[in-house]
Amino acid sequence: MLKPDIMRSSIAWPAFVAVSSAALRAGNAYPTFDALLLRAQIKLLKTLALLGAGNKAASENMYAVVGDAMRRANTGHTIGNAIVYECVRTIAAIFPNPALLQSGAHRLLAQHVALA
Repeated sequence: MLKPDIMRSSIAWPAFVAVSSAALRAGNAYPTFDALLLRAQIKLLKTLALLGAGNKAASENMYAVVGDAMRRANTGHTIGNAIVYECVRTIAAIFPNPALLQSGAHRLLAQHVALA
């Protein structure tokens, strides 16, 4: 079981953020649709949500990473919509950033309006 308090205060925290940043930002870097990578992105977002909950300093370090992951998600595929949804959940779980929440809501609503 992941213990957020231990992770936040340990030396592993900067390494975890660096690795997760690279993985989350790699979403559209691959020419083929790699479902395994995208599922790993969702797991990383869930972990970031757990680690950033109630921690303003940690959350501020996550805003750019989560925002990039949300912008790069390909909403033409179901898994891309799942990534956007998980980004919104992560933004709501960590110390909230109103601009990111608005951007996430816009991405989700724009997709549903386009389908209607």
